[in-house]
Amino acid sequence: MAKTSIFPSKVRTYVASSASKTALPKASRLLAWYDKHGRDLPWREHQGRAASPYHTWISEIMLQQTGVSTVIPYFQRFITRWPTVNALAAASQDDVLAEWA
Repeated sequence: MAKTSIFPSKVRTYVASSASKTALPKASRLLAWYDKHGRDLPWREHQGRAASPYHTWISEIMLQQTGVSTVIPYFQRFITRWPTVNALAAASQDDVLAEWA
């Protein structure tokens, strides 16, 4: 199954409805490249699992501080502990900061 994320699916919708003769081939090539080479990351939509805005938000914050290979295990522990934004909101600041460190 091709790997996709929320962004490419929105782009696909735009490309499919676009009247632009020059944008369509470039976008199609980019999307084909992404389908072939895009990484399978835990915060992206793939294989029947919908992308979560909460997961994307947490990953973006973590990725501002370090690289993908470092973020993945931290992200997985963090999401296991606080799987929803409501669970995170209910957590104590000390617990969140201890997990973040």
